[in-house]
Amino acid sequence: MKKESLNNKFLDTNNKSKFKIFLFPLYPINFFKSTVLICLLSSLIALRVIMQFFTIPIPQFGLTLSIAHTPIIVIGWFFGPVIGFFTGILTDTICYFAKPTSPWFFLYAIQEPLLCMISGMIGSLYVINKNKEKIMGEIIFSKVMLYSFTLFTLIVLIIYAQPDNKFQGSNGLKENDFFNVYKYVAIGTIILFIIIYELFFIYLYKKKKKVDRLFLYLTSIGFLNAIIFSFLLGTISAVEYSKVFFPTNNNFIKYGAMFYVIPRVIKESIKTPIQIVLLFSIVIAVTPYFQNIINNILLSWNSGIEKKTK
Repeated sequence: MKKESLNNKFLDTNNKSKFKIFLFPLYPINFFKSTVLICLLSSLIALRVIMQFFTIPIPQFGLTLSIAHTPIIVIGWFFGPVIGFFTGILTDTICYFAKPTSPWFFLYAIQEPLLCMISGMIGSLYVINKNKEKIMGEIIFSKVMLYSFTLFTLIVLIIYAQPDNKFQGSNGLKENDFFNVYKYVAIGTIILFIIIYELFFIYLYKKKKKVDRLFLYLTSIGFLNAIIFSFLLGTISAVEYSKVFFPTNNNFIKYGAMFYVIPRVIKESIKTPIQIVLLFSIVIAVTPYFQNIINNILLSWNSGIEKKTK
């Protein structure tokens, strides 16, 4: 039996266990009995902790530009939502004690486990569906994520990101050249990325007569990450954090949620395309190595079963 067919064989013979595969995409492998898989997971956790120290500050908005969550997405993708969720709790705790930047707050603490879990859910769906012919559902979902992200960012940047808005530590942005630079770089970046995305999509569809399912799933994760954890949960967390720790600072009352949304939109418009390209590159590079580990484990396990039946 060829190694590359082993994983598909086990998936095909366990169609009634799709829910178990969804929760544990490594099934029927016992993760805790594989030293190699544990070492791989440990390496990704260490990479996550290290990457938090490499950030680009955006002092005007009190934010930083970072791709430190990329290893977390990769962990969820390969190890599934259950292992991903608990790994997210572990990495968030380690990172908090390694580099505490603010008082602990539960709405910030739950974001990393949830991100890892959602990435794991999408990764599990990819494992279950990767050999199916029909792909229209994935195309529609990916396009909805893409244009939801694009429309929201452009509306906020063009309509609401005006010079009269005030941000923390600033009397106003009317005379602020940095604000204009950030704003128009963000608009240009997201428009350029959408053009490149669509050209690549058309190339795959017209030239190769297919759309790569991996491309659709990974880009969807990138857009979901920005929409859920930066625009929605990030804004809610910032407002609630201010209420708890800075009750006298009523900027969110004066200026509404846009006080927090606009800086995040500017940040995500620049960061999300970079993160998607990086995520796609890492998954492409790691997948053969990861698949080889899985195939060797399954081959060893299958050989053991055959010996017992003789």
